[in-house]
Amino acid sequence: MNLLNFTTTFPDEQSCKLKWKEMRDKAGVVCPHCGGTALLEVGQRML
Repeated sequence: MNLLNFTTTFPDEQSCKLKWKEMRDKAGVVCPHCGGTALLEVGQRML
């Protein structure tokens, strides 16, 4: 995907976050330390 396609597909940060969450949820999330699969949303974090 090139930059033009990316900006067309994800016109804002929220649409990108939603797609990332959809892909992550579909693949499944497993803790590398304990193998747990329960998720807890802690809040927003600015990186």
